[in-house]
Amino acid sequence: MDRQKWTDLVACQISGLTPCDFYLWGHMKQLVYSEPVNSIEELTARTAVAAETIREYQLYLVEFGLPRT
Repeated sequence: MDRQKWTDLVACQISGLTPCDFYLWGHMKQLVYSEPVNSIEELTARTAVAAETIREYQLYLVEFGLPRT
């Protein structure tokens, strides 16, 4: 098992976080910090926009994976 997968596995067990938690925060950080943030107001606005772009089905796919055919 590679280091990143092992680290994620241990973090999940220690903190009680789920794969959805890791996906959600990682994806939101990518959206929010795609460009430098210049003020707290801009950070707040970008966070709200990022939260609105994440759809429930995305979290479902992270949690349960794609159906096998």
